Amino acid sequence: MKSETTQATPALKRLRTHLFVSIVLTLLMPTVASTADPERLTTDGVMKFSPVYYPGKNAIVYCLHESPTRVALWKLNLDDRTQHRFYEPETSHQFDAAFSSDGRYHAFCRSSTSRQLVLIIKDSMLQSEVEFLPPGELRSTIRTPVFTRDDSRIIFTLSAPGGLQIASVNIEGKDLQRLTQSAGTNSWPALSPDGKQIVFSSSRNGNLDLYVMNADGSNVLQLTETKSRNIRPTWSPDGTQIAFTSARDGNYEIYIMQADGSLVQRFTDHSERDDYATWSPDGKHMLTISERDGAFDVYRWNVK
Repeated sequence: MKSETTQATPALKRLRTHLFVSIVLTLLMPTVASTADPERLTTDGVMKFSPVYYPGKNAIVYCLHESPTRVALWKLNLDDRTQHRFYEPETSHQFDAAFSSDGRYHAFCRSSTSRQLVLIIKDSMLQSEVEFLPPGELRSTIRTPVFTRDDSRIIFTLSAPGGLQIASVNIEGKDLQRLTQSAGTNSWPALSPDGKQIVFSSSRNGNLDLYVMNADGSNVLQLTETKSRNIRPTWSPDGTQIAFTSARDGNYEIYIMQADGSLVQRFTDHSERDDYATWSPDGKHMLTISERDGAFDVYRWNVK
C-alpha cells in the first residue's frame, strides 16, 4: 500500500510563514514598560507640561500654570520633593526649559511685547543672557528648544513667515538655520543621543506623524503613518527607542517604538491623558504629565 504525501498549498505556505514571522517578532520584541503603579511626584494637580531633567542634579524642571494668567518654570528636587520657581518671579510667561550638557547654559521661551515668544539663552556662569527674536511680526514664536550634543547650537520649533519649521541658532542667538522647509507643520524636535539625527512631528503628508532626519535637515524618513496625532517624540538614552504621545487608541497615551519606527507598543493605558514622556538619563524611568481625576501631575514610571 502506497503512502500519500500531502503537499502544502501556496496559501498554506503563506499562512505558515506569517505565523512564523509573528512568533519570531513576538519573541524579539523587548518588554519596555511596567505600567502598574507609577510614582506620583507632585500632588497639587495644577496644569503642567514639558518636564526635563536638570543636568548634574537629582531634579527636574517643568512648566507650571501657576496662576490663570501666568506660566512659569518650576524645579522639583527628587530627593526631598521640594518645589520652587526656577527663576525669580517675573510678569512674562516662561516655557520649555532646556540645558547644555554641563548645565552652564539654559534656554527657554519667554513671552515678549515684540514677539509672542522669544528664545532666551542664559549663561549661568557669567550671569548673562541673550535674546533671539524670531523673524516676522508679533505672532512669531519659538518653542521646544534643545541643545546640540556639543552645546554649540540650539534646535527649536520656529513659527514665523515660512510656516512652522524646525530651525537652529548658535549659542549667541545668531546664525539662524532652517532645517525643514516643508508644507504643513513641523515641530517638537528631539536630538538623538549621538547627535546625528532629529526626530520630529510633521503634518507634511496630512496627518501629524513622526519623522527622522539628519541633524543638518537632510535624509528625511517617515516613521509612523496613522490617522491620529503622533507628537512630542523623545529618544531613549541609548538611542534604540523613541517614546511619543499618540491618540491612536482614542485618547492621548504614551507609546514606545524602535528607532526605525517598528515594534510600536503602548506604554500607558488609562482613560485620562498621559503626555510629555521624558526618559531619565539612565533609561530606567519615564516621566509623564498625567491626568488623574482631572488633576495634572508629574508621574515616574519604571522602564524595563
